[in-house]
Amino acid sequence: MLTISIQGLKDGNTDISLSAQASEIPYIFPEFFGEISLSGVLTKFGKRYSFKGSATCNALLVCDRTLVEYTEVISAPITVSYLADTQVFLLQEDTSENVYVIREDESFIDLTDDVREELALHLPMKRISPQFRDKEREDSSTETNIDINKEQTVDERWSTLKNIHLNN
Repeated sequence: MLTISIQGLKDGNTDISLSAQASEIPYIFPEFFGEISLSGVLTKFGKRYSFKGSATCNALLVCDRTLVEYTEVISAPITVSYLADTQVFLLQEDTSENVYVIREDESFIDLTDDVREELALHLPMKRISPQFRDKEREDSSTETNIDINKEQTVDERWSTLKNIHLNN
């Protein structure tokens, strides 16, 4: 778990460096493996705490073009704020996305959910292996021995479909 101890913390900035195994984080995407590293600065000012930093973890991805597995380091910025106010905590109905209200007697801030969500959001939508990112599709298919123009043997039961012309 990625938790920061705030008990007895004085006003000012504190450098934070945490790590946890991806397998220990509940509900994390299966692409992530190894160690999750979290580093940044925790700032305390009165009853307010704010953390600004970044999280990194390795992800095992499958290339959309070549179906080759590759590993990529995923980095995500983490910015969260907390307000330590028990009265507001007891009255809260809906929390803002950026400010969490915690009890004044809390001893830890848990960043696990925020890290998991931000890492998931920073997974690439189009997963292209780094060795094929700056190449055209035809170039990457020839390098992986995929011939997209190769005619395959057609089952004779389907041969009548060759006569259909959609562009009249």
